Amino acid sequence: MTLKRRRIFLFTLLGAASLFFLLEGNLLKNPRTLLESEDSFVILARAVNIIKSEYIEEPAPRRTMEGAFKGLINSLDICSGYLDKNNTEKYKRLYGKSAYETGLILYKTRDSFPVIIGIKENSPAKKHGLELGETIGAINGNSTLEMSMTELNLAQKSDKPGPLLIKVLKRNKDEEVNIKRETIYKSFYTFEPDRGPGGLIQIHAFFSPLTEEIKKKVVSQISNEKNPLIIDLRYCHEGTLQEAREFINLFMQKKNIGYIKTKENKKEPVQCLNQALIPKIPLIIWTNQSTIGASESVASILKKYKDAKIIGSKTPGLMSVKTLITLKDQSSIVLTTGIFHPYSKADSWHQGINPDIALKEKDSNSYLKATLNSLSEI
Repeated sequence: MTLKRRRIFLFTLLGAASLFFLLEGNLLKNPRTLLESEDSFVILARAVNIIKSEYIEEPAPRRTMEGAFKGLINSLDICSGYLDKNNTEKYKRLYGKSAYETGLILYKTRDSFPVIIGIKENSPAKKHGLELGETIGAINGNSTLEMSMTELNLAQKSDKPGPLLIKVLKRNKDEEVNIKRETIYKSFYTFEPDRGPGGLIQIHAFFSPLTEEIKKKVVSQISNEKNPLIIDLRYCHEGTLQEAREFINLFMQKKNIGYIKTKENKKEPVQCLNQALIPKIPLIIWTNQSTIGASESVASILKKYKDAKIIGSKTPGLMSVKTLITLKDQSSIVLTTGIFHPYSKADSWHQGINPDIALKEKDSNSYLKATLNSLSEI
């Protein structure tokens, strides 16, 4: 067998093996989530044959199939994504931990460049003058077009300080910005007891031991049942639904607050069974476009069951459970394995949380002013 034929054979074999793994293995047991009809098999087979017979160069099988595999996983939904070996190691090392970062929060859909939807206050990105709505074309020289949201957020993080080169796509001329990554927050929350009517607690991420620390250090300082506590969920785009549930349980005790819909429409109830420590405290919640995931579940449940007033902008609607699955070559995939739903008729996926008082992206002082104005009108 000639070298050319061996390459073609390997390419075809890898394609067939990858399809079999995806369709028959444990990763995606329902082929309808991958392919819309049986005709897609025919189209795919024709595409492979055309590549083999017409492509100007010999295709590199491993790189080609890795690219196809990555594209497939990244196209499942906005929260799923493929990570190579190095990114998998980095993900495991930094997940749920404080890291050096830029302060940018990016949002993207498939086949598009990511857009800035959040810039954390007092962050390196804020100091550099980056603006909401700007498009990021590359990070450290790597195009962002084929990256997943998981990759994008991971690329900005590091366990060591250091610069990050970001290309901002402009209408007239692209701009490259060198941003120094910093540790923006030392904890997963910040509490200011003297700010606002009854204090302000800003949640940076819903990771353990967030709620346990709040129980030990904050609950005793929240005692006034007349003045509302402000829960700032702006820029809170990371965390787990488990930690969000623990946080909700501080303010309310209820057997069923919602459910997680998993494969084949199975529903796993979400419960807050412990006695609430501060059940009578009135609540005001601040949101913006980068209030994502676990923080959205907190806003929706406290609004529904505790009459919390939400001030800010509508959230994206990405209340999901993400699971990291490591593959044999030490690469991995991050899959959406569940979607959180409050007990209501509305579908929470991509619906988002509507504020009671709409407020365009502003700084904390503008949010506080809107909060005080709303209280004076009651």
